[in-house]
Amino acid sequence: MKDESKSADKSTKEAILDTALELFALQGYDATSTRQIAQKSNANLSAISYHFGSKEGLYRASFYHCFGFVEAILDSSPTAPLERIAHYATKMSELHQKKPYIGRLFIENVINSKPFMFDDIAKWQAKMRGFFFEALQEGIKQGVFRADIDIASSAIALLGIVNFYFFVQTTKVLPQGFENLSNVYAKNSLEIFLNGIKAE
Repeated sequence: MKDESKSADKSTKEAILDTALELFALQGYDATSTRQIAQKSNANLSAISYHFGSKEGLYRASFYHCFGFVEAILDSSPTAPLERIAHYATKMSELHQKKPYIGRLFIENVINSKPFMFDDIAKWQAKMRGFFFEALQEGIKQGVFRADIDIASSAIALLGIVNFYFFVQTTKVLPQGFENLSNVYAKNSLEIFLNGIKAE
């Protein structure tokens, strides 16, 4: 009976997190109520208080729910620069298709960040910056990438190339003919990026 209860609690918690992720990403923090989240996730308001304490606690948990998936991708990446970048692009593409509102929530946090999220966002930005800078610097050192590339610009370009398509997908405003690229986008966009920095 205890195992069944724990399983139900976990299922409820995950349903709340997934719903909060979607609504916070689409509507923002201020426009989203815990009542909306509870109704859409078929949970009681008391379950939100029990698992997350408050709306602020749920928002932070939603962010770390997302960040946990991304952090796992970064931490499991190969050490070789090209393979490291390819791993990130491929796994992020898979994640975006599985959890389509992740990109929107990160953007929402950057554009409309709340004071209680400043430290969390700084931690995420530092992790991402370290990952890309390390891969690009090592690639230059090994002669895999051109020595004259600007690392900061290249990191921002890669981050945008890999993620922007999936972010736009959730806005439902993709031009006709661009809707069904999910399965090939990571490979094609990565080739375009790498051909711009790969050593001759």
